[in-house]
Amino acid sequence: MPSIDNIDINARTIENCYKMFYPSTYETIKQNLFHYLNLWGIRVSSCDTSLPDDLVGGLRINNLNFSEIVVSKASTDPSPYYLNKTINLDALQKGGTAFVAEGQYTYRYMGSKHGKFSPLPSFCPTMPVKVYRWMPSADDKKRWNNGKGVPLSSLFETAVKNKKVTISTSNDVCIHKTWAKDKLWNDSAGCQVLTDDKTLKTLGEWAIEHQKKKFGNIFTYTLFTKEQFLAANGRGRITGTSGKAVPRDTVNMLQNLFNQWFK
Repeated sequence: MPSIDNIDINARTIENCYKMFYPSTYETIKQNLFHYLNLWGIRVSSCDTSLPDDLVGGLRINNLNFSEIVVSKASTDPSPYYLNKTINLDALQKGGTAFVAEGQYTYRYMGSKHGKFSPLPSFCPTMPVKVYRWMPSADDKKRWNNGKGVPLSSLFETAVKNKKVTISTSNDVCIHKTWAKDKLWNDSAGCQVLTDDKTLKTLGEWAIEHQKKKFGNIFTYTLFTKEQFLAANGRGRITGTSGKAVPRDTVNMLQNLFNQWFK
């Protein structure tokens, strides 16, 4: 299993994230609903979106009453091609290419016959998902120098902090395969893309089991941040006035922006 700052990604550490930040989902997991599939991702970095340095996977309880997990290297952000060239007029008018915002969303299983993503399984939103919209400036593109210089997305976090991003929605940020494994180019316009086909196939099998158990074709996808993962697992957290553990400044900043823009 992969790790973040020497903390393994496993069922326990992912459950810790749900327990701290989404306790109602954690309670669902603890109800031992066999084969009830939860999809999750961790945005580890958005400084170089040509790299699949994020993580996406699934968690369920199996017949033996054990938490079972699969995980893949992934990208939760748009690839350089789509940062350099906004995908369509709608995205351009909304402020640029989409970065799915941290939070929880509902997805449906599309099977393995989707026109764009077959023959591997895919999942797509049941309703519009909150996203950051961002376009690099002409100076950013100059520094990027067609991939020979500074990563095009390296100033994304600065843009968020300075409120130079917009927040809107997207209904097509799906979960699907990549076309590359180590270096991404046009693999994602904001989708959650997995490099490991085996993990994606397993998620498809688990989705079918989920449906056979009469849970329907609805799956919760939770996108965590690296800071949230570390905080939930005893690292990198600070204590607020309530005495409760809270995420680091980056997560607080992002959440504050949401609170301001979605009053």
